[in-house]
Amino acid sequence: MMFIRANADDLNDCLPCAESFHKIYDPDVPFSKDAFLSYWKSILSTGQGFLIIVEHKDGDVIGGVGGVIANFQTSDDLVCIEMFLWVDPEFRGVIGQKLLDEFEKEAKSRGAKRVMLACMENSDPDRIASWYKRKKYVPFERHFIKDI
Repeated sequence: MMFIRANADDLNDCLPCAESFHKIYDPDVPFSKDAFLSYWKSILSTGQGFLIIVEHKDGDVIGGVGGVIANFQTSDDLVCIEMFLWVDPEFRGVIGQKLLDEFEKEAKSRGAKRVMLACMENSDPDRIASWYKRKKYVPFERHFIKDI
């Protein structure tokens, strides 16, 4: 396995993982490869964030994590907000641990003082929350969504 700091040229290789993530993240909304590509090209080109991908020995992307760096809304501290974290199910475990470690290192190298991770309600949130807590994360806020 190889961890790669992705650039815009790597984005098409990320589409299968992005679509798999989206099926769990927001299954009621169709996945848009154009939206994914446009969003991450913009984030990467402006330096607002980063994308770390995991490449299998056969060259396929089997996971990744993307983050956006911004000032926290009420302080001068930079925070890295995780936009997605995905590892194909058959490769989870050690790969996920290492991917999160790489994410934290990259966030810190970009000046972030904090990292915020999400936990989707429809993706075994108790197990994920337990994993986050073992990694020393503490609950911070919950998000709610409504179609209008």
